[in-house]
Amino acid sequence: MKESNFNIFFGKLLTLNLIFSVILYTIVFLFHIGVLGFIFALLPVVCKLLLWFWRESYLNFDEITDKGKLIFSLTSITLFYGIDAFICSNFIPVSILLIVPLFAITLKKDIEMIKQECIITFAFMVIILISSIFFVPFKANILLNLMLFVMGLVQIFMIIKRYTEETLSISAKSDFFMDKSKRDDMTGLYNSGAFYEEVEERTKLMAPFCIFIINIDNFKFVKDTYGQPFGDYVLRTLVNTVKKVSRSQDTGFRYGREDIAVVLPKTTDDEAFRIAEKVRKSFCETTYEHNAEWVRTKRPITVSIGLIENNQRGAIAQELIEKCDQALYYSKQHGKNQTTTYHEHMMEWEDKFEDFRRKYRNYER
Repeated sequence: MKESNFNIFFGKLLTLNLIFSVILYTIVFLFHIGVLGFIFALLPVVCKLLLWFWRESYLNFDEITDKGKLIFSLTSITLFYGIDAFICSNFIPVSILLIVPLFAITLKKDIEMIKQECIITFAFMVIILISSIFFVPFKANILLNLMLFVMGLVQIFMIIKRYTEETLSISAKSDFFMDKSKRDDMTGLYNSGAFYEEVEERTKLMAPFCIFIINIDNFKFVKDTYGQPFGDYVLRTLVNTVKKVSRSQDTGFRYGREDIAVVLPKTTDDEAFRIAEKVRKSFCETTYEHNAEWVRTKRPITVSIGLIENNQRGAIAQELIEKCDQALYYSKQHGKNQTTTYHEHMMEWEDKFEDFRRKYRNYER
């Protein structure tokens, strides 16, 4: 689900809940005529109206970049539903309402958001359970309990319907991954087009992820010395090494003629560095006994790796890939056969980087 659509959908849920609340508290007033009944019927409606009019301040998932803003948004949404729980004494039906925001947040498929909403929902439930022991505004009768139950159930069914539509859409998109045009024939990996799309999708999520790009050192020399078929074999060997070392959630891509890119979701740069180093060392230990010329020289074939971590939601995919590529070239210029993690101080090297990249693109890396 695109984020703008998600915000619109969540806004519809809040509007529906507000309409139900107006009906509910009108019934509350009819059953509890008097000043106290009027206060307890009007107060939640006013609070919800204020939250509804200010919804743009917290229904802004497109713009959330830090944890503080995320917690504020999720707490505001949960409070919108929690108001009913504070006013009504029956904990069972209102607890159904409280899980509506959590259920809706799962549509984002953002682990960080889901985790934070679980904590916030649990905190609300504890507070409401305790307050219901000491503070009971009115006794909710069968009709009001039924209304509360229906309020939650209708919204949950809406979310299930949305989730089903999205799942079907994703299933339809499975052709994207099966489409041979998205695969590299020789390596079987996804191609560079799929790589750009994957990175762009990852930048929309809160969870951090890493990219590393691998390039075989002196690959032109390898092909010229041992032959093009041997060069293809070495590239496939590198792909097999990446598959063997990487985790099930990691995805490999053939990025360019000689580069292999790997996207590692929910991974810090330290974790990614360990995986990249394991790939580098494992590949460097490979022998090629079937090639007589290589057996004669036994020249080690090594790789250089550039790595970058992204923990900033909304980053530009193209810039991330370029910085990762810059870290790769840094490895090349500083001795090859090593892994370099991108840091901001490399900006000082940027002018040299362009000349260096052009040189290696035209000749060899």
